[in-house]
Amino acid sequence: MPDGLDFETAAAGHLFFATAWHMAVTLGNIHAGQDVLVNAAGSGVGSSAIQIAKVHGANVIASAGSDEKLTRAKELGADGVINYTSEDLAEQAVALSGGKGPDL
Repeated sequence: MPDGLDFETAAAGHLFFATAWHMAVTLGNIHAGQDVLVNAAGSGVGSSAIQIAKVHGANVIASAGSDEKLTRAKELGADGVINYTSEDLAEQAVALSGGKGPDL
């Protein structure tokens, strides 16, 4: 376990990835080339979903309520980001997906 990571946090970490995997892969049938919108990108499930979508070859659009969270989303691989407190989420999601809107 990395220094500074307490046992409780480490024990819960896999739940974020399991939840994101179930949503994106099991239910969403994610695949390469899709435009995927990840809301709450700053959360544990959201940041996990970004990474899972990138591994599957998707174009990831991440939304969050602060620039700090969006910076982290970009570091995790998000291709485009939307600050829903200062931008129109639907309008920007359509724009960042080539005008058609996200697939997932």
